[in-house]
Amino acid sequence: MSDYFREPVRREDIVWRFSGVRPLCDDGASSATEATRDYVLSLDHNGPPLLNVFGGKITTYRRLAEGVMDKMGLPGAWTAGAPLPGGDFTWDGAAALAEGLRKDYAFLDDAWAARPVRLYGTEARNLLGTA
Repeated sequence: MSDYFREPVRREDIVWRFSGVRPLCDDGASSATEATRDYVLSLDHNGPPLLNVFGGKITTYRRLAEGVMDKMGLPGAWTAGAPLPGGDFTWDGAAALAEGLRKDYAFLDDAWAARPVRLYGTEARNLLGTA
């Protein structure tokens, strides 16, 4: 790793580390490269109902959540068309939101007005409050 930095990275320089693991469900594939990368929901009725979720990706969490609700027999297929908090604006509306912030918060320049819009969308005003 130090090959990419001017100064070598030493063990004492490391303050935190993380390794992500993506487990694969044994779907009977002949090799790990052929195993499904999608999530698998397994409902166990031996005792109290227990739903196990294997796999999944951050980019499909809404679909996974709706699958969980369906597997449990609960209504829940509503998220596909629902915006995330702060995402309730048109696909080309970010510039207008940033412009509104610049007008209302004179201390924001273009870059600093665009940043909270990218992160929080229409919730940016709640973040800035009376600043």
